[in-house]
Amino acid sequence: MTPSPTARHSRRPFWPIIAVIGVLAVAAGAQYAGQRFVARERAEHEEVALGRAEAAAEIAAQFVLRSLDELSGFKVLAQRWAALDAAEQGPVRREMEEALRQTLRDRGGRPTPFLSIVILGADGGLRWSTNVMAQSFNAADRDYFIALRDGFPGTFLTAPQIGRGTGLTVILAAQALRDATGAFAGTMMVGLDPGDLSRSLASVAQQDGDVVALLRRQGELLARVQKGAPDVSARLIGQVPPSMEAWREAGGESGRASSAGRNAFTGVEQFRAIRPVPDTNLTVFAAVQAEAQLLSLPALETTIRLMVLGLAAAGLIAVAGGVAASRAARLRLEAAALLQGRGQVERLHRGLPVVLFLRDSEGPRGPSRLLYRGGDVERVTGWTDGRLNGLTDWTSYVAKGTPWIDECIADALARGSTEYDWQLRQPDGSYRWMSTVLVRVSSRPDGGGEVVGYTRDVTAQYQAAQRAEAARLELDQTLGAAPVVVFRGRVSDDGTFEKTYMSRGIERMAGWTVDALAGQGGLLSIVDDPARLAAEWAALARDGAVSGDHALRCADGRVITVVITMQAMHAAGDGRTEIVGYIADVTAEREAKARAITGARLASLGEMSAGLAHELKQPLQAITLAATNTQSALDRGDSSAAGQRLQRIIGYARRAADVIEHLRRFARGPEMGGEPQPVPLQAAIEGAQSLVGASLRDAQVELVITLGDPPPVVLGHLVALEQVLSNLIMNARDAVVQGDGPRRIVVEAVTDAAAGQVRLTVSDTGGGLPDAVLARLFQPFVSTKGPDRGTGLGLSICHGLVTGMGGTIVATNEGSGAVFRITLPAA
Repeated sequence: MTPSPTARHSRRPFWPIIAVIGVLAVAAGAQYAGQRFVARERAEHEEVALGRAEAAAEIAAQFVLRSLDELSGFKVLAQRWAALDAAEQGPVRREMEEALRQTLRDRGGRPTPFLSIVILGADGGLRWSTNVMAQSFNAADRDYFIALRDGFPGTFLTAPQIGRGTGLTVILAAQALRDATGAFAGTMMVGLDPGDLSRSLASVAQQDGDVVALLRRQGELLARVQKGAPDVSARLIGQVPPSMEAWREAGGESGRASSAGRNAFTGVEQFRAIRPVPDTNLTVFAAVQAEAQLLSLPALETTIRLMVLGLAAAGLIAVAGGVAASRAARLRLEAAALLQGRGQVERLHRGLPVVLFLRDSEGPRGPSRLLYRGGDVERVTGWTDGRLNGLTDWTSYVAKGTPWIDECIADALARGSTEYDWQLRQPDGSYRWMSTVLVRVSSRPDGGGEVVGYTRDVTAQYQAAQRAEAARLELDQTLGAAPVVVFRGRVSDDGTFEKTYMSRGIERMAGWTVDALAGQGGLLSIVDDPARLAAEWAALARDGAVSGDHALRCADGRVITVVITMQAMHAAGDGRTEIVGYIADVTAEREAKARAITGARLASLGEMSAGLAHELKQPLQAITLAATNTQSALDRGDSSAAGQRLQRIIGYARRAADVIEHLRRFARGPEMGGEPQPVPLQAAIEGAQSLVGASLRDAQVELVITLGDPPPVVLGHLVALEQVLSNLIMNARDAVVQGDGPRRIVVEAVTDAAAGQVRLTVSDTGGGLPDAVLARLFQPFVSTKGPDRGTGLGLSICHGLVTGMGGTIVATNEGSGAVFRITLPAA
């Protein structure tokens, strides 16, 4: 049916309106689409720029880690140095100190920021420095020392400061030193040049205007570089950037943040990223300028507006053409951006001290193919001729027993990650140790997936570990050849001892191997008094050091005398006390000392023999006279008088028996092995009087005794105290008879209840002792008598007897003679 002309005319006015509406609608749609397109382009450009900033921050963090990784070699040597004893391993220490200096000077021809090495003790004091002019100081109050002492796990860097020995600005990289038990033993600090740090970051800044900076998390700027701008890092080092607090808040606990904004000083729009440096107190900041990335966007917006106007004028066809042209432009921009980004990433990877790679596995234990490889392949592997590029069969290049790469990839896909060490053959036939880490990126249902990994050269760490093990073996051999047995262990409060080390000298000393001794119960099984040794172990935590003689049973049945000396080191983590000690064979020394004591005692008996003969002669004469009178009384039948005289005979006989008993005890000598017993001081003095009384009377020497009421009671041994008093009184007698003054010896005793002690004083009027003799009075063979009198051992023996009872003895010149003061524990 054909429409009539009237109908056609009536519809004709609507077509222009529809066309206008359509064109306006298309124009509006085009305008909206153009705005969305520009917004998307801006977002994509910003994402690329932000990714470049983040990549720069990540690479800078790796650069810092690479520099700090070299500290591990220093730390191994410093840890070994700190564990050595300065007195006994002096040559080994000096050799290690030279190794530290040599390592600091020679880093394989590569520039490093390392200036010096300093070792601090657990108390913060300076123990050693590569700078021989370094002055002593203590860093116990410094933030790095406190952080490492309290368990900071990695490397702690200080704010820039002026070096004590060099006068240069340095940054100290500090790491904790641990002893064999893992306890804190001090710190190692390596001085870093801030300028070298800034220059090492320069390779990360790729384009003009790029900024890379290294800051402490506490806020201070340590290094900074800006591509294409004057170097102002020297005057900025050590300052805290105004925006540091905002960056810390943005980073949160992870320390990672990215943002875009305008520079507060230049007004230039930047894309910024911060990243933490693992196991340190450092943060890396990177910023790239946005102008270059966003330069084309204003022109693009203008083009879109013109296109919208053209669309409004030309209609739907123009709109369609404009859309097609815009799409082509966007695709070209995306392709260019991708190529640029890949090139930047590859340039950054080539500067890393690792080989990065991405591989795809076809399935469990199946083959894998290389998708990407970057990094400094030649420097890491040692092969500079390019023959490893594209290599598929590595059999002839790796050491026998190296795990196959596809097996390791399958393990990483199953577990999420894996790490293994292997050896790579070098062009000269030697082998280099490598460490490879694999991390699963994606996985597929068939068991395959993608794995990213990196390989680095760890030869230096292996060599350091080998040197440390060789040093440990050398130390063990040295201790094994020493004339003492060195041991170490942990002691509980109840005296339970767990041995952690014992030198092989025990086999030479007692015939027991270390394993055989451990199998039968340790030291407690071969000493004469295990309870006393356990008590000494328990006392270490309280007293700090213990030393004592013990009888030790040898494997062949012999019994030797040893001195066991122990020192508490520190509290272990489990509440026990770490101790170190040594065992020395003193059998010959103790036997010689016993012979000397016996000889001196017999010599003293010889000096007292005349007086003792008189002491015995008097009661014997009285007994003879009383017996004669008794016989006369019996002849007269006077039984009462005979009984009285018999009682006198009994009394005189008992007096003679007492003298003989004291003489017998003195000749036998004191028994010092048992525990101290309560000894009445009056009994000890009376025993000494029975031995020396006649000698004093013959020499007309007055003995004055003042003991107080009641007389004190001390803890000790009766015979030992009698011997000490007899020796001091006889020496005083010899001194007073040579002078012209009064012949008097005074013995006094005073109890100090507050101190729990008894102070015994023996003084004379003999004119005193020469100063030269007084300084070494208690040493063996020191005497003021002639060579025909005495052995010079008496006072040395007295000193040993008094200290053996837990007391002290000293001598001074006071008034008209010498004064000996003895202090003993009160009972």
